[in-house]
Amino acid sequence: MSDSYVQVFVRCETNASIYEEVSNIASLQLELFQKQPGYINGTVFKSKESQTILTHLQWKTLADHEACLKNPDWHNNENSQKFLQWIQESKIKIKPEVYEIIAATNQENC
Repeated sequence: MSDSYVQVFVRCETNASIYEEVSNIASLQLELFQKQPGYINGTVFKSKESQTILTHLQWKTLADHEACLKNPDWHNNENSQKFLQWIQESKIKIKPEVYEIIAATNQENC
C-alpha cells in the first residue's frame, strides 16, 4: 500500500480542567484543515480513558501536510493561538506523527 495517502495522527494530552475546551477547539480546527490544498479528510477522537485527544488527518502527499504547517492562517487563528499558549504554559502536550498504511480492511454497513 505504498501508494496510499499520507496519514497524520496528532496526539494531544491535557488535564481535566481544560479537556472539554481542548476537544472542542481540536474539532473546530478541522475547518482550517479543510481549506488546505491536498487535504482529504480528518477525524477527532476523544479518549474515554484519559484526557487525550487524537486527531487523524489524511493528506494527498507529505508535501501537502508540510505546506499546511507553514501556512500563516494558523498564526492568525484565535484557536491556534490558544493552543500555542497552552503548549508554552505546559497545559497540553502535542505529538504529531506521520504514518503510512500497511494494511486495511473495510466492511460496509458497520
